[in-house]
Amino acid sequence: MTNENNVLTESEKMITPAIYGRSKGAFWFDAIYKRDIVIIGQGGIGSWLSLLLSRTGVRLHVYDKDIFEDHNGGQVMFDTNVGQKKVEAIKNTISSFSPDCEIETHGEYTRTSETSKIVLCGPDKIEVRRLAFEKWAAYVNRTPEHERSEFFFQDGRLLAEQMWIYNVPGDRPDLMEKYYNNCLEKPDESDTPSCTYTQTTPTAAGIAAHMIFYITNWLSNVKKGKIIRNVPFSYEFLIPLDKYDIEY
Repeated sequence: MTNENNVLTESEKMITPAIYGRSKGAFWFDAIYKRDIVIIGQGGIGSWLSLLLSRTGVRLHVYDKDIFEDHNGGQVMFDTNVGQKKVEAIKNTISSFSPDCEIETHGEYTRTSETSKIVLCGPDKIEVRRLAFEKWAAYVNRTPEHERSEFFFQDGRLLAEQMWIYNVPGDRPDLMEKYYNNCLEKPDESDTPSCTYTQTTPTAAGIAAHMIFYITNWLSNVKKGKIIRNVPFSYEFLIPLDKYDIEY
């Protein structure tokens, strides 16, 4: 649908489905429409990411090996989804929510799984994050330097009412190294709260929305060829204290 520069022509804009009528005027819309995005994990973060991104018209490639259970209250689910694979449940939901969105479903993310220019991570294991980043970084390093601005890796993490987001553009080797060396250590399990309080639906939806804000900011910068919107390396928000910590 888009040309090699991911810019919609005037005729393509005219035939964009009506569901995008309130968003296709955004500066970043033609840079995201029909772009391939890999989302790893379809839990509290990934399921909301998939749902919300589907309204931008992206092509989704989603990974998760688990099934929906009736205690997965922070995730995008309905009673009829209990017992289904998470990837199939979100695909069924998106088919009604955003019929134009193309979505491919996959099971567990492994060393033989695909990567993409844009990879979004929200799994519950640090080992999966590390694998996803290593595969993405290898793809970046195989690509000529002048094309690396098209690459973006994002890691979202959620614990009760606290969220973290890491944004790593492919043309920032300093941030790639910083993320790999400092952000992929195994968390201390003694700091993990009770399994009855690991996320809430508003927090899960909120972190997904914030992640998309940074994706669209990054795409705006790519489209313009210079920094016109802020994309921090890390963002942390502790909801009970309304406390933000942002690092560029």
